[in-house]
Amino acid sequence: MWHRVIPVAFLIAAGSTQLEGQKAALQTMRDSVNRGDARAYASVYSPSATISIFGGGELRGRSAIEQHEVELLQQFPKARFEFYDVWHGGSQVVAHYAVNAPTAAGPSMGHEGLLFFTFNAAGEIERENRYQDSLTPMAQLGALGNAPRRPLPKLTADWRSHESGGANERRNVATARRLLTAVDEHRHAEVTSLLAANPAIDELMLADTFAGAQGSRQWFDALGAFAGSTFNLATVIAAGRYVLLEGVLSGRLTAPFGLVKSSSRQFSVHRAAVLEFDDAGRVVSIKAFMNGKELAASVGQWPIR
Repeated sequence: MWHRVIPVAFLIAAGSTQLEGQKAALQTMRDSVNRGDARAYASVYSPSATISIFGGGELRGRSAIEQHEVELLQQFPKARFEFYDVWHGGSQVVAHYAVNAPTAAGPSMGHEGLLFFTFNAAGEIERENRYQDSLTPMAQLGALGNAPRRPLPKLTADWRSHESGGANERRNVATARRLLTAVDEHRHAEVTSLLAANPAIDELMLADTFAGAQGSRQWFDALGAFAGSTFNLATVIAAGRYVLLEGVLSGRLTAPFGLVKSSSRQFSVHRAAVLEFDDAGRVVSIKAFMNGKELAASVGQWPIR
């Protein structure tokens, strides 16, 4: 599989003009959603841009992107969209976002997601990989019966910006790779050694989060459902205290994971994560993103029953 790595030794920090242009594009994106302007939203993408919504299809070209946003804003006219964190690494930008939206029927839905952007030389978004969970809003709106529901995310008016070029980025990337391998090979002792004493872990397609040593063990056990799994990395970006990852997780689902039941079929699902490190080089938090719809479809369980 194609493999792109951006460690500190080869990562050129974005110049001020490039960085400010990226920030302005994201501000336009956020503000246009919040005022219901699909054309302004689409204007930050190049005419030939592609968006891959993993578990939800692909959009090709600015016109298709605008039309998709028109449909979303018609369905959720009072949607509020905000960024929590944005990481800049040259032409590569990653954004952690949240959206809340009431519906005409009354109930509200909301979810968090992770966006991997590639900007072109003109300062437009040329490529976006979008990680979100389709089951989260479905459960919140009652479409999945009594399934556990994540609470609506809390929105913030400003986001935190992070830039590549920190002193410990190479070390953090190496630790992130070790952690992924230890999880794949189900080596609990090594996973524990790479985590801080009280890590915070959130699998965004699950209803509950994991906290502390006991929580990290529960998370590790939950990932045991992915028997013989491998996480084939496509992108690794280091930015200060953070490492951003995306790739494809493949294996066999031998136990339930969220609302997806065990299956004898091989699965393949896109997955991304944000790892935060402390000064000692241990992982203090993990946010992992994948689409329960994509996982369910991969093992022949879509639509969820």
